[in-house]
Amino acid sequence: MKKLILLLILTVISCEKKQELTAPQTFVGNAIGTTYGIKAFHDVPLELTEDIDAIIDMFNQSMSTWVAGSDINRINDGDSTVVVGEAFKEVFDAAQEIYRKTDGYFDPTVGNLVNAYGFGANGEQTNIPSQKQIDSLLQFVGFYKMDIQKTAIDEGYHVTTTQPGMYLEYNAIAKGTLVDYIARMLDEKGVENYIVEVGGEVITKGKNLEKDAPFLVGINDPKSGAQGTKTLMAINLEDKAWQVVEIIASIKLMRRRESSTFIP
Repeated sequence: MKKLILLLILTVISCEKKQELTAPQTFVGNAIGTTYGIKAFHDVPLELTEDIDAIIDMFNQSMSTWVAGSDINRINDGDSTVVVGEAFKEVFDAAQEIYRKTDGYFDPTVGNLVNAYGFGANGEQTNIPSQKQIDSLLQFVGFYKMDIQKTAIDEGYHVTTTQPGMYLEYNAIAKGTLVDYIARMLDEKGVENYIVEVGGEVITKGKNLEKDAPFLVGINDPKSGAQGTKTLMAINLEDKAWQVVEIIASIKLMRRRESSTFIP
């Protein structure tokens, strides 16, 4: 009888443990001008809010053009005294590598053009820029004109440029790096199964224990428009990173600018 009671207790504990492990813990919020979502599976409650906020705050203060007084905005304003940290350099180096590999088609210095078309942090523009305006801004484009160097005293880096007036923006790459940083934090906490998404950038580890299957990510049709969201396909992700293309809003803006000669 004692053995039977002990077996029942162990069975109940085992079921409770399994239920705790397969119940997702969800965290959502805002980050670097977009949103984030995290679904994690762990055998104990996760206290992630402060850690997530610290990572996001570091990225916002360092690399967000949507935050007044951020390092990148101060650099864009011509402040040569700004000292940036390792995360900024990591994104700068990654952007530089992609810039070289794409022969300049990926260029994070197109910020002035992006703002001219109303896609950037400066807000929507009412008029499409003229060809003359575009030509005048092209002098500020070219990542080869920028460099990052170790500071002599501080433990950090200075961004230098040979062309004053350039506007650097990491919006096409910073989200992916933020996803990596959050994933590293989860790894350090021993979380083996999770999905992290920041503005369409996704990384997964393990699988969706709630469904005992790989994490499923849907790709929306950017042409759906006001008729409602249509899913083009669903992708199984297990221990993978993926860039989910979400350009419905951009498509709508582009339609209003389709008569222009240049789309950044």
